[in-house]
Order: sequence, then structure tokens, then C-alpha cells
Amino acid sequence: MNTKNLNLIFQNYISRFEYLNAPDGADENYKWYAVRNFQNIFDIDAPDFAAMLKQACKATVNLIDSYMQPFGGLVVMAEKCGEAETIREMFRQLYAGDSGDLSVRQEKINVFLKSCYELLAKHYPTSHLYKNDQRSAMAYLWFYDPEHNFMCKATEAQYLANAAEFYDDWGTYASFHLDVYYRFCAALLNEIRSNTALVNIHQSRFEGHEAEMHSDINLHILAFDIIYCARTYGLYAGVEIKEHSAEDKRLYQQRKAKAAEFPVVYRSI
Repeated sequence: MNTKNLNLIFQNYISRFEYLNAPDGADENYKWYAVRNFQNIFDIDAPDFAAMLKQACKATVNLIDSYMQPFGGLVVMAEKCGEAETIREMFRQLYAGDSGDLSVRQEKINVFLKSCYELLAKHYPTSHLYKNDQRSAMAYLWFYDPEHNFMCKATEAQYLANAAEFYDDWGTYASFHLDVYYRFCAALLNEIRSNTALVNIHQSRFEGHEAEMHSDINLHILAFDIIYCARTYGLYAGVEIKEHSAEDKRLYQQRKAKAAEFPVVYRSI
């Protein structure tokens, strides 16, 4: 990771922290409120699952639903199409424990999305709305357990990966490598945690609002906030970003794989 570039981004984030989080500014604090609200509402065993899901959807504000309304579509199908129990079971399986095994987690996402596609084909086969994808499935996991999951906005994340000189390719939503993306986020978190000024100013956002905001113990919400804000609010000022083609990345992967074939042997002198 390019620590110099990341620290410049962190410094720009710190310098604009008040604007980024002020209610009369960008008000990006809403992410921490939204996660807490979702967790207060979501209940897999709710007697009226459709009504609960509708409130949970509202709690996510605009962090999942945009024009396509993937979460809103599930609410509609639970409320109006009699699919509440089907969707309850879909979320039960998505939220089942996986002991941190990302291959299992990816498979849970794949199964969840397959069920989403089947519901859409059954009830709204010609609709351009209500389509879930890798991004929305990752968001459902993040809202449910942000301490062990990461959000992904592909364009914003790729910008930061380029700035940090993280060249491993996590693919596209059609062919996503969850382990690679989580490795990128974990590397970003290591740099965040080593920046005392950044961690301290982040902690200041909770003053007087601890009961209303998710505590973000592992800083996963902060990691997503930095990924999003860096591009949205021009925090790349002063950062030199090298453009790397697909061929550059392919050669990087080849060199990495080749190096792994020859482990370093340490000899005492």
C-alpha cells in the first residue's frame, strides 16, 4: 500500500471532517445512524416479516436503494406478492454463520442472489427495477454485521485502490472475488488504525450520540466512509495516482504468482 498517498487522503479527510459530518454540511454521519437503526429494527423472527422488512429498508436510507431499488423490490414482493416467508428464509441463510470463511460467504451471496433472480422472474419478469447484485448482497451483510463485513461501491473503491497502489483485482459484480476485496479493505484498515489523528477525530463524531450511532468498533464503517468521501468530496488533492492498464495488472499478478513459487529461505550467518 502506498502509505504516503493514503496519509494525504487521511489528512484531507481530517481537514474537512466538520463539513463532511455537519448536519448543515454533507452530513455523512448518517451512515452510523443508519446502521444502528437497521440493527434495532431487523428481526428475522418478526411475526409480520413484510412490515419489519419495510421499516428496515427505510432505515438504510440511500445506502442500498437507488434507481434500481433492490431492497425496495424485496419489500414489494414480501408485501404484495405473498413472498414474505420465502424472503425471510433467504435472509436467514444469508445471515447464517460462516466462521469467517469467505468462500462460504461468497457462496451464501450467490445463493441469495439466485433466489432474488428467481423471484424477479416470477413476479416482475419485464421490470428494469428491483435487481439485486453482489453490491446489494454485500450491503445487507454489512448492515447486519458491519464489524465483520465491508461495503463496496466499485468505482469509489477502485479509485482508492489505485491511489494506494493495491493491484490485486477483485473483478466485477458479475464475477467478484470477495477475498480480494476484503484483503484490500483490511490493508486500508491497517493504515487507518496507525493514523492516531484520524482515529481520534473519528471518535469525536460519537460525542453525545453514542446511543444513536453504531459504535463501529472495528472501523469498518469509517473505511467505507473514507472510500466514498475521497472521490465524492475531492480528497485526492495532492495525491499522485498512477494509471495501470489491465495488462499492467495481469503482469503484476504473474510476477506475484511466480514469486510465490520460490519461498525465501533465511540462513543464519
